[in-house]
Amino acid sequence: MPSDHPLLLELTAHAAAVAHQAPHHSTCPCGAATLADRPDGTVVRHGDTVAKAHAKDADPGELKARMETATQLKGIFVAPLTPAPTHLHGRPVTFWPYGVPVDPDTPDAAPWEPAATLLAHLHRTPAPPNLPVMRGPLKAARAITRLRAEAPEHPATAPVLRAWSTLPAWARAEAPMSGPPTLCHGDFHLGQLVHLPSGGGWRLIDVDDLGVGHPAWDLARPAAWFACGLLHGEEWARFLAAYRNAGGTAVPADGDPWPFLDTPARALTVQTAARMITKAVADGRTLDDVETCVVDACARIASAKTPPAPAPSPLGCNRRGPDGVCPGDTRSRTDRRGAEQTMQCPKCRAPMHTYNRNGVQIEQCSGCRGIFLDYGELEALTRLEAQWSQPAPPAAPQAYPAAPQAPAAPAWGAPHGGHYGHRRHKSFGHMLFSS
Repeated sequence: MPSDHPLLLELTAHAAAVAHQAPHHSTCPCGAATLADRPDGTVVRHGDTVAKAHAKDADPGELKARMETATQLKGIFVAPLTPAPTHLHGRPVTFWPYGVPVDPDTPDAAPWEPAATLLAHLHRTPAPPNLPVMRGPLKAARAITRLRAEAPEHPATAPVLRAWSTLPAWARAEAPMSGPPTLCHGDFHLGQLVHLPSGGGWRLIDVDDLGVGHPAWDLARPAAWFACGLLHGEEWARFLAAYRNAGGTAVPADGDPWPFLDTPARALTVQTAARMITKAVADGRTLDDVETCVVDACARIASAKTPPAPAPSPLGCNRRGPDGVCPGDTRSRTDRRGAEQTMQCPKCRAPMHTYNRNGVQIEQCSGCRGIFLDYGELEALTRLEAQWSQPAPPAAPQAYPAAPQAPAAPAWGAPHGGHYGHRRHKSFGHMLFSS
């Protein structure tokens, strides 16, 4: 919008008022700057205060609930300066302290470990009651709607829509998300990180999509960048390791994370491609190398066999401790035992019971005798069987240190041989720091 637009002028004036806790009628030495201007968010800064005008269709009640949650998460989120939104020109407005964002011109210095740690702490925090659903799938669906409306004849649109059709209904915002209500950011990327002044550390920003849902969605954008061949494997490995070390619940503590990340990563790849195509059409240009890589990934998604979703554990958690108990399960041992004894077999509906087999927790049906295994338990039983059946082979001589093991990748992933020079492209930085 033009710099003299009434909304922009009043938003800047309100930011100054909040910054100084009084209206200003004379020139202020702090100055003002417009940080973003989009239909879904206009953001201005005055001194150490940021004012954001949210989308017109933003629900004020839901936004207030998200602001209250951010206030309770002061070590994870930047806390708002006011408890509820105000309104300007039909748009809800919120006020926040300013933080220094990640520099998009130096992606090699991106704070992957702090970002992953913040997400892990967020996912381990109990979700407050009445918090809205995380809006990640809805944003992906809106990107597809816009692609169909603005670039229906573009040659890259067809593979993107085919990839979209492979996603389950919940990832297309056509069905509710299942599973335990986990607190999620909903739109994580590097642009959602700021460093607070005076040693305050890194914090997450932007509560518009904050809610309950699948925590893997918050890891899916970096996972998608890696799968597309755009994010170096070492950076993805650092991010994933930091998340696991901080106790994040979206993926198991070890092993292959892709059974849990695959669907959200495919959805974020499709969303990214859709937005890249519509932007290229609006700019009247062809797709660059980075954008082509993302579209190529969509073509691979469309042709790849869709893996089955991992079965949730009986306690609604994919991370069990040594005692077989999910770290996020706060029930007493008696309550857990009672819940496990009342589990029903998904085949014959008979009661299932928990047994310990050489340290591995398994569930067996009392009717058809079928066995229910959590993630990693089949592999653990296989390893135990192999240890009993044959001796371990002698270690081969090694003259040089072994190369680091390449991170696991999905079936639709691109070959990884380096950075491919994509960091020279403006669209690469735009992709890392935006939705």
